[in-house]
Amino acid sequence: MPPATEYDPIYLLPVQPVRPYIADDVVSRPRLYKLLEQGASLTLVVAPAGYGKTTLVAGWLATCREPATWVTFDAEVNT
Repeated sequence: MPPATEYDPIYLLPVQPVRPYIADDVVSRPRLYKLLEQGASLTLVVAPAGYGKTTLVAGWLATCREPATWVTFDAEVNT
């Protein structure tokens, strides 16, 4: 059996799990919502800045019935 790997502890700053506000005139993305509904326990959405990641996920969370937690990491968490 390989030796256990040691990791540096991660200290998270207190966060407020508040989902971003989504305006009423945002275009719905049902095809992308369907991809998000595939039953993964963790989903990572990756795209360049300004491509609508926050809008997509917040809009999807507004329509789904699954429990979810919103966590935002700032550059200050990079320790």
